[in-house]
Amino acid sequence: MEVSFVYDKRQEVTDTLGEMEGVISEEARDYDRLSAQYDAKRSEYLAARKAYASAERLFDREVQEYERDVSYWNERGGAPRNERERLEATRSALEREQEILAQTGANLNSKADAVNALADALNNLAESLNYKSTVYNKVGASAGEEFEEAVYESVPGRADIFVYEFDSIARLRRVLAHELGHAIGLEHVSDPEAIMYRLNEGEASLVTEEDRAELRRACRVS
Repeated sequence: MEVSFVYDKRQEVTDTLGEMEGVISEEARDYDRLSAQYDAKRSEYLAARKAYASAERLFDREVQEYERDVSYWNERGGAPRNERERLEATRSALEREQEILAQTGANLNSKADAVNALADALNNLAESLNYKSTVYNKVGASAGEEFEEAVYESVPGRADIFVYEFDSIARLRRVLAHELGHAIGLEHVSDPEAIMYRLNEGEASLVTEEDRAELRRACRVS
């Protein structure tokens, strides 16, 4: 019996799927890394925004208190020297706080921009992954899972197995075992894990009980 390897559309599709799997797996790892970065940056931003909002509320209360004091003394024709000095010190302190708040707000905006940039990158990567996965599924669907990856043919004086598609040595062994089974008269069985199942989707490398039963039937052994 001769075994021939034929390269056609089926093997081309299998090779394409193998290449796409590598690309998709790498992009999926990139997505996971980027997602972790996004979660960390977003948590950092939310904590900073909360702290900024608290500082801003405290500043507003201090400003209101300062303005009440100023109004109080203005209504009385002016404050004594010690109060003027206290109010001037408060005003200077409030100006410094305002500068710090402004800088903190600018930093917060930068953090927000960084988070938004990561979100955009994450969305773009997700779209790319979804697109590639859709293409992968379409290509895979065009290949099918039938055991036409190989076929056994027999004519008087000659028997051949033609292999059209395989993606690993283990899968090649299963395909060849399946076709050799046909060569000795075995039919398909119902166990999805069996070598002689009609679809090459099992993982078992050894024959199953249904394979043995079919072998006994073909050999007329009870």
